[in-house]
Parts: sequence; structure tokens; C-alpha cells
Amino acid sequence: MIEGVDMKGNFNNDFAAMTFQKKMKDGKAYEFSIPLALAPTLQQAAQIMIDSNPQFFSGIKKFNE
Repeated sequence: MIEGVDMKGNFNNDFAAMTFQKKMKDGKAYEFSIPLALAPTLQQAAQIMIDSNPQFFSGIKKFNE
């Protein structure tokens, strides 16, 4: 979720989006939004990564199960 609290400058998010946020060790954070229409593509990409690394992702269910 993107919040407009303490934001500087113009901010406008008038579309359905997924937001990724990364908080750094120094307390700073960055975030970016992608259109919600890309969610199925991200799901497929994540599934490919999970399937390609069975040792690391053992015990993780597939998205479509």
C-alpha cells in the first residue's frame, strides 16, 4: 500500500497496482508499483523460479494447487 503521508511533491496513483517495498538496513525504503494486470505474469515468473529451485523452495505449494 502506498500512503501519501509525509510525501514531498506530486503523487498520483490512479490505477490498480501492486506495490513492492524494500526497507534498507539504514532505515530508508524504496517502493515501486506495477499495474495489477501484470499479476498473472508475476505469478508465472515466481512459479518458474520455485520450480527451478526445488531444494530452496521445498515445502512451498504451487500457486494453482
